[in-house]
Amino acid sequence: MTFLFYILALSAMYQYSAFLPRNIFQKTNHFYTKNNHVPLSEKTSGHPSNNTQGFYGLIGPNVNFFKATSLIELFTGNGVVQGVFIDNGKLTFVTHIIETTKVKFEKKYWTFPSNMFVLLILGTLRMLPVSQGVANTALIHFANQTLALYENDSPYFLDINFKDTNIYTKNKLSIKGITSFSGHTKKIGDLLETLDYNVFNQQVIVNTLTQGMDIVQTIPVDTAYIPVVHDFISTDKYTIFIDSPLHIQIDKFFEKSMPVSLNSDMPTYIHVVNKITNDVQRFTMSDTIYAFHLINFKETEDAFTFESLQLDELDFSSINFHPKLRKIVIDRRTRSVSNEKNEHLEELDMDFPLKINNTHTLFSLIGPIGFYGFVICKDTKVVKKVIFEDNMTIAGEPQVIVCNETPHLIGFSNQQNIDSVCMINLVDFTSTFTPIPVKMTKGFHSIFIPTQHG
Repeated sequence: MTFLFYILALSAMYQYSAFLPRNIFQKTNHFYTKNNHVPLSEKTSGHPSNNTQGFYGLIGPNVNFFKATSLIELFTGNGVVQGVFIDNGKLTFVTHIIETTKVKFEKKYWTFPSNMFVLLILGTLRMLPVSQGVANTALIHFANQTLALYENDSPYFLDINFKDTNIYTKNKLSIKGITSFSGHTKKIGDLLETLDYNVFNQQVIVNTLTQGMDIVQTIPVDTAYIPVVHDFISTDKYTIFIDSPLHIQIDKFFEKSMPVSLNSDMPTYIHVVNKITNDVQRFTMSDTIYAFHLINFKETEDAFTFESLQLDELDFSSINFHPKLRKIVIDRRTRSVSNEKNEHLEELDMDFPLKINNTHTLFSLIGPIGFYGFVICKDTKVVKKVIFEDNMTIAGEPQVIVCNETPHLIGFSNQQNIDSVCMINLVDFTSTFTPIPVKMTKGFHSIFIPTQHG
């Protein structure tokens, strides 16, 4: 495996040498060229934001989603946060392009090649001048600090400044012995848990950190395939992740920006890491899937069960994305794995699971125009389905917050070409909108941070 990667790296160096031009260092079409800070109209009596204080932020790539031609183009766009500060009815919309080392380098010198697999290889071999991390995947607030996460890099500290109602990039986190964080790093009590990846050795490393970012536990896990793990389950006792049969398409190396896809002839493995004993169990599932998000883990004496949003086909160089909600059941006695499908859910593409309470989970519905509604499920059964009117869409992952003792969904919406802050009552399903006089792009994951004083 190591030899193969070195060969690919040498091929990449040849491909991108001065003797093979053709727009190698083309200029990227960024969506935002500057940061924004826009006070919005104050809300009238009865608006749910009147009794709300906090910050809703949506992170994602600084690109136009509708012009993207591949998933990897979205996954590797430079990170931008679009957010709104809420102070008892006073709303301030902001955008902030995260000042990664890559962004700073590209401002000063040139834009890097578009073949992201080449960059991954060269970066792993330390043959690039700066990290290719783009800090565009998710936000996490831990120990009074906000981190912008990305799968293949260390996170960046952001200053979500409630006094200035603005966002600033502070610095990049550096921890000896850790090269990258998971895009879905988790808070487990007072600790932080993340995954590091070693592509050459085919390993996932489970790291647990204190609030001071000191490592308290490291558990390496050998994987069967290329370790590209988007999400994982973490409890006080277990870390669980799915090892999907990703393979390199050698014959497509110079044709695709990321020549990696699912191999439908291979099984999927599930690794269950016991953090108390450091033991690792590997279970085999006959279905070939890539698990995008995992949620609702339960343990009994007989079984591990959890729900996952799964892709049956994944080609990073394609824009096709059709995640299905299914339940995985691991029989602890026989070691068999079942992947339970609900015929009604198989008709729906959905993403971004949000817990409403202990029994109900909200999922955003995906269609050709974007996120066009949501379903609320209990144990993989739909109990409520909402389709937005007038082709309204949500810009990315919303959040569930409580206003006037009632759960609301908050996010950014687009309806009839007007972008707004949208709040949806999850009891009577009425909506309120605050228009934003700045054109927005789509995003990935989001966060809601209650107002921080002092």
